[in-house]
Amino acid sequence: MKTTLRDEYLKNITVSENMLLELNNKIVEIINKINKTETDDQRKLWLTYIIRFDKKGKSVFTYDEAISCYKNAKIIERFIFSVDCWHSFQNKMFGKSVNIGFDILDINNCRLVVQGDDGLWVDSTYSALVDIIKKSKNLNFIAQNSFTPFLVQIAGVIIGVLLSIKGAQWLEPRLKIQYALPFAFIIVFLLFSNIWTYLYPALLRCINKLWPNITFKEKQNNLTIVIRWAMNILLGAIFLAGVKSIGSSLLNICGSLFK
Repeated sequence: MKTTLRDEYLKNITVSENMLLELNNKIVEIINKINKTETDDQRKLWLTYIIRFDKKGKSVFTYDEAISCYKNAKIIERFIFSVDCWHSFQNKMFGKSVNIGFDILDINNCRLVVQGDDGLWVDSTYSALVDIIKKSKNLNFIAQNSFTPFLVQIAGVIIGVLLSIKGAQWLEPRLKIQYALPFAFIIVFLLFSNIWTYLYPALLRCINKLWPNITFKEKQNNLTIVIRWAMNILLGAIFLAGVKSIGSSLLNICGSLFK
């Protein structure tokens, strides 16, 4: 039997109670529409909510139970809508199924998957759910992209070179040897390189913590929010200072060329 699948990784989403309710209402509407016309009980759909919170997991069958866990939890790690029928539960090649996963720890679990033996149903269901999810997109893509590790690494190298130059200049008069400056530079740079080996992954973890792929809006730590805003302001100031510096340099170069 031919099976159609539509899926998408969910990136840079702020999950709120309103969004969960809207998704739930749409999924229930989809399920009811199928179950009203489906005569085969093994092809009728049911909805399961899987929620991991406060280092424990729970699987429930009503939205009220799921949202109660959500509201009472201190930390939400994962929230999943899982729609199956008996056929799809046994074999995804048959029947219809929907899975929407939001996970703050594993990006591979953050997916929307719609699968079924009816291509039109798959397309319409996928589009309806994507439209709801995309309304909750945030700006964390600025930090959550493939260039971030590269930029952090380049920034680290530049800072390392500058610190090494400063350190070498400070050490040079204290070293009573020939070629003291390059020797001091190499020593300081090697020292920084060893520190950077451990600092680099820690910085990436910090970035992922401050600007995560998935954010549960009502469960954000106040301190994290304050730090994030402070970092946004700091990075904005650095960016503006950099633009100003580059602009001034370009003006000086142009001025010298046209003298």
